[in-house]
Amino acid sequence: FTEGVEDLKDLQPGMVLAQDLASPKGQVLLPGGVRLDERTITQVKNFALRAGQTPRLHIRRDSMPPAAPAPPAHVHTHTAQP
Repeated sequence: FTEGVEDLKDLQPGMVLAQDLASPKGQVLLPGGVRLDERTITQVKNFALRAGQTPRLHIRRDSMPPAAPAPPAHVHTHTAQP
């Protein structure tokens, strides 16, 4: 099971590539199965800058951090003024 990451700022250390990351010419830049760390995330960002496009990365869902819980709904209590 994979999830696509389109915004590189969402990459986090510990995520695992589900598929190879390849250049537009087919050159494998990072093989599937690689666990991202700060260095590999920087490499991906630098590649995107040089290529002028953001690659779509497929990340293993079981390596993604849990979604942040939704903030509690604000309960507004109105007190009638005399």
